[in-house]
Amino acid sequence: NRTSALPPPDNASSDSVAIQDYITAHMSNVDDVGLVIVWNGNGATTVGQCQWVSGQHGAMTVTLDQRVLNKGINYVTFVIYNKIYAGAGLFAGGKWSGDLTLKQNGTTVWSISKHVSENDKAIKYWKVFRLDVAADGSVRIVDEIPSEDLAALQQGMMQLERNLNNDMDVATPF
Repeated sequence: NRTSALPPPDNASSDSVAIQDYITAHMSNVDDVGLVIVWNGNGATTVGQCQWVSGQHGAMTVTLDQRVLNKGINYVTFVIYNKIYAGAGLFAGGKWSGDLTLKQNGTTVWSISKHVSENDKAIKYWKVFRLDVAADGSVRIVDEIPSEDLAALQQGMMQLERNLNNDMDVATPF
C-alpha cells in the first residue's frame, strides 16, 4: 500500500526554464541498482536507473536539463540499492557498488566510489544535492540541504526502500 507523495519542497516551482548549464549525473560499476531522482515542484521522479544484469555492472549518464529541472529548487539524489545474492561461487556473500559523478559544464563537482561486501536488501547509499535554477536558466549546485527538506527526503528514502524491497515500480519513487 503506497503512501501519498511528498509535497514539493519550499521555493520549488513547476515552471520550466531553458537550462544554461550542461549538468550530468553519471553512475557506473553499479551493483545492484542505481537511481537518480529529481524532487521539485513537479514532485519526485526517477530520471535515471541502471542495474547489475547477468554479471555486468550497471551504468548510465543522465542529462539534467529543462526536461527534468524547474526554476527554483530541485533536489537531485543519487541512490544505490543492494539486493540479496543467494548464489555461490566467486560472488558468494553479496556486495554493492557504484562510481557516482555529478558534473557541471564538463567539470566534476562531486564524485565518489563505493564498493562494499554486504548481503542484505536495503538502500546502502544516497547523496542529495540542491540545484537552484535561476530565472535566466543558470544553475547553482549546493551541497547543504535545509534540515526540513532533508527530513522529508529521509522519509522519501524510507518509502523508496519499501518500494524496492517489494519489487514495486520506482518511476515515482516517493
